[in-house]
This record gives sequence, structure tokens and C-alpha cells, in this order.
Amino acid sequence: MNLVEAFIHSVAVTDIGFLVLLKNTINNKMVPIFIGPMEAQSISMVLMKNSPPRPMTHDLIKTIIENLDYTLKEIHITEIKNNTFYAKLFIIPGSGHDDLIEIDSRPSDAIALALRFHKQIYLCEDVINESGIIIDDNHDNAEKPDAAPETVSSVSRKANDQIGQLQKKLDIAVKEERYEEAAEIRDAMKKLTGESN
Repeated sequence: MNLVEAFIHSVAVTDIGFLVLLKNTINNKMVPIFIGPMEAQSISMVLMKNSPPRPMTHDLIKTIIENLDYTLKEIHITEIKNNTFYAKLFIIPGSGHDDLIEIDSRPSDAIALALRFHKQIYLCEDVINESGIIIDDNHDNAEKPDAAPETVSSVSRKANDQIGQLQKKLDIAVKEERYEEAAEIRDAMKKLTGESN
């Protein structure tokens, strides 16, 4: 798995929810990941250097990890399946041992923790190739591909189209009493709107 270091370009609001834009360090593609409003707030608070009066969930998780004498080494956003991104946390003991603990995570939680620990975010190259988009950032002179670049708004339109198609499939599945399939379609719709990232 080839990994590329990335950083948070911005947290944005679209017509279907919040997303975090990750910019990689090898090309001008950005990876948009839809996230929930609570995760967007948690990430934004660190980016804006705001401290909540009481610890938020990700602050609490950081405190627990540190009090167990561990630390976050880095996070990887490893793959995308059925419009859902997957991530891993890599945690090591603070006492200098080489034992590495790998934990599955939603990307939004992994990013919120990486910010709090001041650690690197890595994207798998396959994720960049599959979901990366070109965004004209302040009309810079970055080389554009032959095809028209995708923008955040076009990503939103694509997601809206996918949701519409899934809704039709859901209606048919319910009508034909295929409830297991209906539940899977409903879950896919939630993932598209950022409820599970």
C-alpha cells in the first residue's frame, strides 16, 4: 500500500452536509470526505485553535490514550468501498516500545485525533486516484487535466444523484419486501450523507 502524506485544506458545508477536504503532497488532487456535524465541529475547533469549556469526545479519547501511556503515531485513510472511506489509527506505547496497535476508525474520528496529537495524516494512493478531485484554489496556475475539473459543487451534485438512485432502489426493495436489501440501501444512503464517516 503506497501512502502519501496529506493535510486538511478546509472543512466545507455543501447542500448535502459537511465535508473535509484533504490535500495530498504529490499532486493537486483533493479528497473530499463527507462527515457528520459533530465531527465537523470537533475538527474545526482544533483548526481555529478554540478550546471548549469541557472536553469533547475526541479530547476525552486523547486523554484516555495518554493516561494509558500510549500515543498516536499516525493515521491512514486506507480505502473506499461503496462510497464509504475507511481509516486506521496507529497507536504506540509511550515508553519507547515498538509494539504498534492498529485500530479501525471512521476517517472523521481519525482526523480529529490526528489534529489533537499533531500527527501525520496519510492517504492511500488508491484513495487519491479513486476519489481525488481538482479544485481551482484561488485560481492558481496549477496544471489542469484535459477533462473539466470536478469541484465541490459537482461532487455534491453527484452525491445527490446517487442518493436519488438509491432512494428508487429502496422504494422497490420495500415494495417487494426485500427488507435485508432495503436495510443495506438505507445504510449506503446514510454513508453518502456523512452520517457514518
